[in-house]
Amino acid sequence: MGRKPSPSNAQTRLIRQCQILIQLSRSKAGLTADEIKDALGVSRSTFFRELAVLWSAGAPIEHHKGRYRFLNASRLPALGLSSLQIASLHLVRLQLAPLGGSLLVHELDRFLDALEPLGETAGAQQIPFTFAASRKPAPAAKIVRAIERALQSRLRACIEYRAASRAGASTRVHIEPLVLSVAEADPYVRAFCVERNEERTYKLSRIESIEVTPERATYRPGRAAGKPFDGAVKAWSGAHCSVKVRLDARVAWLAREYPLPEQVQRPNPDGSVTIESTVAGLIEVRSRILAWGAAAEVLEPKELRESIRGELAEALRKYDGPGPVKAGPKKSRAAARSSLNQGGTRVG
Repeated sequence: MGRKPSPSNAQTRLIRQCQILIQLSRSKAGLTADEIKDALGVSRSTFFRELAVLWSAGAPIEHHKGRYRFLNASRLPALGLSSLQIASLHLVRLQLAPLGGSLLVHELDRFLDALEPLGETAGAQQIPFTFAASRKPAPAAKIVRAIERALQSRLRACIEYRAASRAGASTRVHIEPLVLSVAEADPYVRAFCVERNEERTYKLSRIESIEVTPERATYRPGRAAGKPFDGAVKAWSGAHCSVKVRLDARVAWLAREYPLPEQVQRPNPDGSVTIESTVAGLIEVRSRILAWGAAAEVLEPKELRESIRGELAEALRKYDGPGPVKAGPKKSRAAARSSLNQGGTRVG
């Protein structure tokens, strides 16, 4: 049996397949394999592998006289979608909300607008669905479109970015986008930063403005675009670290709902569960563990355990007295994290 691809590899392949569809949608005359693979920056073998997946999924793509193109509308089958199928498409649209403004989402919106509204024709057979939208701030559509354009045309972009590492101060940097990623409803772009001469991850909702420049992207990553997210709890990219955390019995049953990357769960005699995972850096996993509060205890590594201890001690200090603490010198959040081995790439 072949090795099951990791989520990041699967996500990278899905993005490549979407990019092939976008390229084909822009050419009525069709494109050659070389034109498509050059636009995507992949090898011929990679292009043909992704094309095979699209064909097996029923994508209406034909090969004629050395060119690939979509079937025209007259050759497409009539659509007779069930209520459940329409509801499923709306659910997919909800998941794509963080990438609103992209060509892929735009085309899906056009399709959904052309369908009859749910409930008007389904009658008693209609299955009720409720889709809760994310409350997180979404990036402006023009930001997503510009990133998408820079990606597809392999151009540099100049962005104004508010980074958490600079307390929200805005900085202008030049980037060469590599891949879009969505983690927990937050869209990110992995890009090469020209000024820092390294790959970094940028949260799209923190990009205040963007300008796609005429300069060609020159950076060539030494690994697949999605690889930096291997082991990431969300979007951090860093040195891989092994962590071990014990969750109390009262929350042990929730461990599967909030998993760490490829975590292994080991039940304990007292009803608690010990979680082992390999994560990309300790910054993001630290926040995840703090969210469990007193129900979690870090067992390994020592630097993460000490960092959590320092953060909880600082929080407890604010509740030691009968009322709110007075403002005064206190240990900064950065200092509370200083014991961590941060060897990785900060988001933004």
